[in-house]
Amino acid sequence: MSLSRFRRLALAGAALLPLSLAAGGALAQAPADPVVARINGTDLHLSVIQARFDNLKASQPQMAALPLSVVYEQILEGVVDAKLLTEAGRKAGLDKDPEVQKDLATLLDQLVGNAWVAKVLHDRITDQDIQKRYDELKASFKPEKEVHARHILVDTEEAAKKLIERLKKGEDFAKLANENTQDPGGRQNGGDLGFFSAERMVPEFSQAAFAMKKGEVSPKPVKSSFGWHVIKVEEFRDSQFPPLDAVREQIRAMLAQQVIDQELTRLKKEAKVEMFDMDGKPLKADEDAAAAPAPAAAPAETGKKK
Repeated sequence: MSLSRFRRLALAGAALLPLSLAAGGALAQAPADPVVARINGTDLHLSVIQARFDNLKASQPQMAALPLSVVYEQILEGVVDAKLLTEAGRKAGLDKDPEVQKDLATLLDQLVGNAWVAKVLHDRITDQDIQKRYDELKASFKPEKEVHARHILVDTEEAAKKLIERLKKGEDFAKLANENTQDPGGRQNGGDLGFFSAERMVPEFSQAAFAMKKGEVSPKPVKSSFGWHVIKVEEFRDSQFPPLDAVREQIRAMLAQQVIDQELTRLKKEAKVEMFDMDGKPLKADEDAAAAPAPAAAPAETGKKK
């Protein structure tokens, strides 16, 4: 099997479900949703390809910046392959196979549960909620001192000392970093580490950097668990609380987890849930709950005050 064929089938695997749903009419077609393939008389619309592409971008972040046109033909072939495999399976009666039906029931449960969660989150989390939590976080934010530094990482103290001598003679730090650093992330950006607070770096590095002055190069090599560093401090600043748009999705996820936890607590209180260990015996938590004495009843009223 050729590599391109293998890649198309890999794409096809995850496309089976949305394709079968679309063929059944579950995916509404927009007026500007053209037919992009016709398989044994069944139309395949662009929206199916777009949905498959969106799923791929969600699961493969490296594809997020790609336009659909770049991978359109590959995805189209993958979805067509998936449709052909599905038809072959149906002709063989595998859609009625007990194992397939079992898997389908499990998948349906997951989809229904996910849909319920999505509905609850849509109803319970508003833009006002996000703004309120943002304001709370911002109010409790305490600025930290941050340093913007560059470094050159080498294996030996002697190599670091030679670099410091070259810097004293006026050579450019960024150029030396690109040519000499053992830090893969610093080979193309002149060893630039950006801004960081003290706790984000190993202690030896942070202590040296924060003890230096703006524009200063470390007078001697700094030893850490990674090797020997030559450090240059660019500037200092107080950390800033990020703007709302930069943290909106993080706040939404935070609120979503709280809402889900609240709903699960409520559902567990309303349901009768029994859990057992691998031997079929009640779990200890259930045993303790069963053995707990019932709350004492309120004393019956025996008479009335006169």
